[in-house]
Amino acid sequence: MATAIYLPEARDDIDAAYTYYETLRVGLGERFLAALARTVGFIEWMPQGYGEVADGIRAAVLRRFP
Repeated sequence: MATAIYLPEARDDIDAAYTYYETLRVGLGERFLAALARTVGFIEWMPQGYGEVADGIRAAVLRRFP
């Protein structure tokens, strides 16, 4: 199974998204992080199921959190 690696820029984006969703509604940031963890877990489990956006970099959309 592959292991996800987060670039510093991605961590910054995740932190900003968490803060944004928490300002909309308390607890929504936590739901965002849970959805992200679930989706990253799916990518780690079956990476070939997700498209490469660059060499060795895969992406998936969090439907509830655009």
